[in-house]
Amino acid sequence: RINQYMNALSLARWAVKRCPPKWETPLLLKNDWTLVPPLCSLVLSTTGEPPVQPTTVRACHDKQGLHVRFDCVDTHIWGTFTNRTDPLYDEEVVELFIAPTKSQSEEPPKEYFEIEVSPNNVLWDARVKNPTGNRADGLEGDTTWNCPGVLWDTLREDEKNHWSAALFIPWGSICSEKSDPFPSTFHANFYRIDRPESEPAEFSAACPTLKDPADFHVPNRFGILELLDE
Repeated sequence: RINQYMNALSLARWAVKRCPPKWETPLLLKNDWTLVPPLCSLVLSTTGEPPVQPTTVRACHDKQGLHVRFDCVDTHIWGTFTNRTDPLYDEEVVELFIAPTKSQSEEPPKEYFEIEVSPNNVLWDARVKNPTGNRADGLEGDTTWNCPGVLWDTLREDEKNHWSAALFIPWGSICSEKSDPFPSTFHANFYRIDRPESEPAEFSAACPTLKDPADFHVPNRFGILELLDE
């Protein structure tokens, strides 16, 4: 059953504030994230209903880039992949899809960046071309793209059924040097794949794509990140 409220939601908007004072990019998870209010909680991608294992997303920005944190409840944290080119999405992972808006247009992007982190602190990144917004029409993922300057970190707390991941995405890695003015809004969606030991997998999203089986590559369901000066 599709949650009627989420089905009616055409476009989510999130206000992203500046990072708190004394924020240090290299510290990632060691920064005081309690000073950053939650941006959203993920819901089931297929229906918009609450997941069994919740995920909270926080984000802030500075002149260098975007800082994102995922906090995941997880009763069975696991992963076997160790390489950047391994298909992390086949196990457990959190994901960010993002692209700058163009010329004040908020039409769904035809190209965007996909960045994933596993609980074992492995990164996967790609540049995606999705010209029609339908993966069946020829979606292409360029996994030779390595996000320049990206930083990431994870913290596993298996005894607490919890893991966290933090990402730093430099603006220069996802925005053209010719961007003038610099974009203040970005298309984005946040995702998580959780694969419990003896239960069906959960696919969660900030903006549910409402596709069954789950499909994250639905850019017309991306929300909008608005960068605030405050």
